[in-house]
Amino acid sequence: MIDAIATCRQSSREATPRGPPIEMAIRFSSSCTGWCSAPPLGLLESLARNEPVDDIRAGRAIQMADRLRHEYDKMLREHHALTVELRKLAAAAKEEAKPDQARFAEELIVHAQNEEQVLYPATLVIGDYLKLRRSSHAGQ
Repeated sequence: MIDAIATCRQSSREATPRGPPIEMAIRFSSSCTGWCSAPPLGLLESLARNEPVDDIRAGRAIQMADRLRHEYDKMLREHHALTVELRKLAAAAKEEAKPDQARFAEELIVHAQNEEQVLYPATLVIGDYLKLRRSSHAGQ
């Protein structure tokens, strides 16, 4: 029987820019902390209520959104590479009757989709909105 993790590591050594998928998954599962937590997304409720946001928090959110925008294409490519490897891991784990490993891989795939389809775009929109809000307040 082939070990799912060993198989996935071997198959990805040359295929991914940052190493074996398990190492990438560990980085990936914690990569959200910069974009998914405050300041950008932490301001979303206040912005939805049209409440004021102090300049320091707005400035940090804009900087983070700008950094994400600069790295966006690279991050999406890395997500794609990781997702390919996670699908391999899930398939191998299922073949070897290792449901915990398969579920882990599948949950990380969903996590990646959530980041790509919701969290990252929301962060970019928040940054753009804060810039527009700043410029409109500066002109008054």
